Amino acid sequence: MANTEYDFATGKIVDLDNRKAIILINDSADAEPLVALLRKARYRMLGLTSDSAAALELVRKHKIGVIFIDTDIPGIDIDDILVHLKRRFPAFNAILVSGQVSKDALFLATKLGAVGYLAKPLQEEAIRRGMSRVVL
Repeated sequence: MANTEYDFATGKIVDLDNRKAIILINDSADAEPLVALLRKARYRMLGLTSDSAAALELVRKHKIGVIFIDTDIPGIDIDDILVHLKRRFPAFNAILVSGQVSKDALFLATKLGAVGYLAKPLQEEAIRRGMSRVVL
């Protein structure tokens, strides 16, 4: 195993070459705690954008990792993005970030393949719990 480490928190062997993250978020201030924690956890940041096309192009290029998707970006069809990711890039994990959290939204996100759902404002412990569900 070329570039791996044992993650004591999850009890898993992690391939560091697959630790890649994309953040598709409306407001960069919302992303600050997320970026800091991902860097601390040795994730390679592939991009921080509010453009869904740019984020999906990075997913297509890298094929494995985690994407944080802000549900509050105007004009983004979360259902369509999640279905697209699940069908074409099953090794990419999606975690939704939202200012509005409801039972219906959580159920639908899980049904469509999201591995986590984070409420704004983002808190470090919530991000850690969400990341514990990511399988790379």
